[in-house]
Amino acid sequence: MPELEQIAQKNELVLIEDACEGLGGMAGKRPIGSFGRASIFGFYPNKQITTGEGGMIVTDDGNFADTCRHCETRGGKDVVAGASAAGIQLSIERDQRGAGVAQMQRLDELTENRHNVAVQYIERLMTSKFVIVPTILENTVMSWFVFVVRLNDLFEAGDRDDAIKAIRAEGIGCSNYFPPIHLQPYMVELLGHKEGDFPVCEHVANRTIALPFFVK
Repeated sequence: MPELEQIAQKNELVLIEDACEGLGGMAGKRPIGSFGRASIFGFYPNKQITTGEGGMIVTDDGNFADTCRHCETRGGKDVVAGASAAGIQLSIERDQRGAGVAQMQRLDELTENRHNVAVQYIERLMTSKFVIVPTILENTVMSWFVFVVRLNDLFEAGDRDDAIKAIRAEGIGCSNYFPPIHLQPYMVELLGHKEGDFPVCEHVANRTIALPFFVK
């Protein structure tokens, strides 16, 4: 992110930080979400903290913040005008915000617990000749969102799928993670991409396995 900030400043570009999966993390002495003109966090159920849906934009740009508030208020008014049940929907949203605030008070604890789970995985799998585990960079605090390993280059996509089936057969939940975005039907139709256009991305995606990852 520091390098991207320099590029943005040099070329007069607006930098928006996708921090949706990094809440609680640190890059050096700076928290994830403090880079760029604005940063976005997500609170979907599989994130570090959740409000069920929704997210949050943070910025130190007053004009940009006013624009965001205007968009939010305008959207809320449209919802209220459009449906008699909207008042109920908005009250649920307030409850969800309260749940998010309560979880934020435990953010350091939740981040540490996730770190401990990740370290246990790494310590047990780092000597395996079959998988590649994530690397924890120096001078960072990882805010673990998921724990994904990659089968080594001797394996093919079919081998990964067989491994997932075998793990699930033991009652352990796991999944592939993620398929390449350029091969999604919408992107294929929109941009005309095909297999082989981004070989490194496809090579990695064909060998990933997301392992169970949750804390109390």
